[in-house]
Amino acid sequence: MVSEMDDHRHFPEIESPPGPSTKDYIKQTWKQGYSIVKNFVKILVEPFYAVFQSFWPDALDNNVKPYAIEQYYHPGGDCKAGILLVHGFGAAPDIYKDFIEKLGSLGYVVKTVRIAGHGTSTAHFASTTLVDWYLSVRERFIELKEECEEVVIIAHSLGSLISIILASIYEVKALVFLSPPIKLRDKALYRVNFMLRPVSKLVKYWPTDKEGLRHVEKHGFKIYDKHPLSAVANLIDMIEMANRRLPKVTAPILAIIGDRDEFAETNVLDIIEENAGSQIVEKWVAKGAPHAIIECADFETLKDKLKTFILTYCPPRRVGAKTTRKQESIKS
Repeated sequence: MVSEMDDHRHFPEIESPPGPSTKDYIKQTWKQGYSIVKNFVKILVEPFYAVFQSFWPDALDNNVKPYAIEQYYHPGGDCKAGILLVHGFGAAPDIYKDFIEKLGSLGYVVKTVRIAGHGTSTAHFASTTLVDWYLSVRERFIELKEECEEVVIIAHSLGSLISIILASIYEVKALVFLSPPIKLRDKALYRVNFMLRPVSKLVKYWPTDKEGLRHVEKHGFKIYDKHPLSAVANLIDMIEMANRRLPKVTAPILAIIGDRDEFAETNVLDIIEENAGSQIVEKWVAKGAPHAIIECADFETLKDKLKTFILTYCPPRRVGAKTTRKQESIKS
C-alpha cells in the first residue's frame, strides 16, 4: 500500500507531510494498545460471563416493567385508520414514545404492542417461542383491525419479521420496516443455528453488546443486557420464515435501514424490493444510523418520510371528537 510519505519519495515535487510530534505518537500508540487489550479481554471474558449467568439465571418474572407498558392513543371521533407500532428483539414499546402523539395528531388510532417475553425478564424471554411472539402481535393487530377499517404497521427489527408473516396472511393497508433483519451480517449464526437450542440447555444467555446497549440507553430506552440463546435460535428461524412469506406480501412497503447497521446486511432493502409481492416498495438509507434507527442523524427526515408514506397510502378518515390516551399492561 502506498502511503502519503511514499508520494514524496516517489515524486519529489510533492511536499513531504510533517511527521507526528512525540506527544501525538505516544498518544496514538497508547490508544491502539488499549483497543487491542480491550478487545482481547472481551473475547476471553464474555464466554465465562455467559456461563456464570447460566448457573445463576434471572428469576422467571413475567410482570411488565413500567417502560414496557403498551400505549393507546385515540384522536377522537369515528376513526377509520389505525397504526400498530411493533418494537424489536429484546426491546420494548417505549422506543416509539416520541411517535405516538405525533401520529395520533394526524388522525390515526395508534397502538403499541409488547412482543411476548419482552419488557419482563430474560428468564421469561427464554421461555417464549417465535409462535408466542407472533401471536402477541396478531392479537393486538386484530383488536385494532376490529376498531379501524384500515391498519398500517410500523415495525423495527424483529417486529418487521413478524409483520411480514402477519401481512402475508391478513390484509394490511401499508407497512413500514425499520432496520429489517431479512439477512444478517453475521453469517456464523446461520451455520450454528442448529446448535443453539441444545447449547442453550447449558449456556442460557449471551451478553448484549455493551456499545449497542449504551447507544440505546443514552436515548432513555431499555433493552435486555443479555439474550437467551434459545431466543437467538427463534430469531434465525423467524428470519427464514419471513423470507419465505415475503412474496405473499402485497401491501405498499417503506423499508429503511441505517448505513451503519451492525446487524442487518446493507442489501436488505434490495432483497425486499426483489422478493416482496408488493408493487410499491420505497427505500431509504439513513445516513449515520446504526441498527437502533432512533440514532439517525437526520431524524426529522426519517419522521417526514414516515408521515408522507402513511398519509399517501392510508389517509386518515374521522369525525372530530375527544382525544383519548391510555396505558395497557398485559401479562404474556
